[in-house]
Amino acid sequence: MQIIDTTVEVDLQDRASVEAYWDSKLVRALYFDPKRVSRGVRDAALANQAFARRLKEAAGLDESRSLAARCSCMIDKFATDTGFAAGNQTLYLVLGCATTTIYTVGVGGEEVSVLCVDSLGGSERTLTLYLAHEFTHYARKALLKSDIFKSCVGERLVTEGIAESYSKDMVADARDAECCIVDEDTVAWVDEHRAALDAYIRGGLESTELMEPLFYMFANVDFPVRTGYVYGYRAVRDYLKRHRLRTKDILGIDWRRVLDPV
Repeated sequence: MQIIDTTVEVDLQDRASVEAYWDSKLVRALYFDPKRVSRGVRDAALANQAFARRLKEAAGLDESRSLAARCSCMIDKFATDTGFAAGNQTLYLVLGCATTTIYTVGVGGEEVSVLCVDSLGGSERTLTLYLAHEFTHYARKALLKSDIFKSCVGERLVTEGIAESYSKDMVADARDAECCIVDEDTVAWVDEHRAALDAYIRGGLESTELMEPLFYMFANVDFPVRTGYVYGYRAVRDYLKRHRLRTKDILGIDWRRVLDPV
């Protein structure tokens, strides 16, 4: 697996250096364009004291040992645990504007992973959660040889649920909200409205119609955004409990088996 740290030449404590970095063609392609981050968001981040702390934390995480080396070590650990190698994957480490965490994007005809180092809070624990999540995507794509993100809502629910469940396996004391990368209120809302969500989602599992309402951060919905991540997590954890399995045992499972109401 190739891990490319795009931040190695930028001085995270120097505004001019950060701005020049953000103007680079590669960073625009990896982050600003696909995530629709405007110039105004950039300017607001640089003027924000909380973001300044994020930059300091990001720099601190890289001091004693390179962040790329930490990532490589963790990926190797997951490969040993699951028996699946990451293969010919590419992970870019990018400095963002505190708008997202880790995701997959197409660049130059290739699907790559992007980890925003500003989202880590200087925490190796958070790094573990995010990389464990992404690692299962590598394994699942290799096992199924299909589009695990866009084929249908059922597949996306189980794909994300497996990723979040494996994060929980790797950081046992992590809260459900941490694993699902949402706030506590979203987890509570899903748990309270699980039956209603079952009815809402059930008829759309084979289509992509509910993809945006369930997964898009800025969806125009009358319930918490990103509820699909929590719903998928609960479904996967319930399945594992019923069948006495571990997350690594179902990396390539057909989503229908997990979401089958029987």
